[in-house]
Amino acid sequence: MTRRSAQAPEARTTVRPLTNEHDKPVDLTAVEHWFVLRGLPHFVESKTDGSILDTWTPALPLLVIGYLLRGFNALNLAEWSVLRNVAVSWHTG
Repeated sequence: MTRRSAQAPEARTTVRPLTNEHDKPVDLTAVEHWFVLRGLPHFVESKTDGSILDTWTPALPLLVIGYLLRGFNALNLAEWSVLRNVAVSWHTG
């Protein structure tokens, strides 16, 4: 084992700036366009926070329509009154 020479702490410390050439903001528009032209849109930086709402928001109108149609399909309007249909749906819901 070798011994290191004892130096004063101020002699070992060097002060460096915390910024360099790589810390500058970069405009990625041209790079993202290059990826999209080549069929790789998943390499484009996301502009949103990536929450679950980003997925469900576009599908919500179709889901509401489907939910309502399924609900109307469950009603027996030909044989039962509206009041009886509401009572049965309230009881089973």
